[in-house]
Order: sequence, then C-alpha cells, then structure tokens
Amino acid sequence: MRIKVERSGGLANIGAHAEVDTSKMANDKAEEVQRLVKSAALPASPGAPLRTPNAADVYQFDITVDGKTFTADELAMPDAWRALADYVLAQG
Repeated sequence: MRIKVERSGGLANIGAHAEVDTSKMANDKAEEVQRLVKSAALPASPGAPLRTPNAADVYQFDITVDGKTFTADELAMPDAWRALADYVLAQG
C-alpha cells in the first residue's frame, strides 16, 4: 500500500510532503499505517473536497492511497484522516 500526504496553504504557505510504501516498511510501522488507513474509513472513491466555508489561510491536505486522492482542509478534515496524515508526515 502506498500513501502520500501533501500539505499546502496556511498562513505562511509552508507545505509538507511525505510518502510511505508499506511493502518497504518494518512490520510494526506497516501495520500501524494499515490500521490508520482502515480507521480513516476513506470513501470507496474520492468525492468533492471537504472544505470549510469562508476559511482563509487554512492548510489543505491531499491524502493519496494507492492512487486515489482525498482532499480536505484542516478544519473540515475528520480526526481519523488527520491521524493518518500526521503519521505519514512524521515518517517522511
């Protein structure tokens, strides 16, 4: 499983990017990533980005799991998506 997280925007527009491939990770880390993906309950297919109306200067997160990209801003993003994004960014 390949997961890529890209963060953009924000007040200072400080981005971040990280990518992990569970086939190349230690078993415990790969299992943690798989657990986080499962608990994120991402939809079967990407839909419209999750956006907060009138929210300027917030981060946008693009989370790509095996080629499917899900987008949300930091205020609208479900907590489980945030946990996955934070974990992947910490690995990169």
